[in-house]
Amino acid sequence: MPVSIVELKKAGSQHADVAGAHAQLQTYLREFPMAFRFCIFTLASDGILAKYGTPFTPLNHFSPWNVDDDGVPVPPGFLLEGEAVTPMQTALDAGTT
Repeated sequence: MPVSIVELKKAGSQHADVAGAHAQLQTYLREFPMAFRFCIFTLASDGILAKYGTPFTPLNHFSPWNVDDDGVPVPPGFLLEGEAVTPMQTALDAGTT
């Protein structure tokens, strides 16, 4: 019973983008609706940029995964108390920044 589903496209591919990853998630939702029965989090990424939402969230309402609690973008390589903060930590850990 998955509670999160991630769609990752190949980084650097000309045809890979977040919109394509989101479209693929929507295809999965139509074809395998029971897989999303307990899902509360989906992540769509092109390997460089990523956005997250629920399985039923339209792409224009997906949130970027690299912003802090105030909505300010967190740059790559950001350090907090000498430790690197990854984009996934930024998305999932409200106490990181």
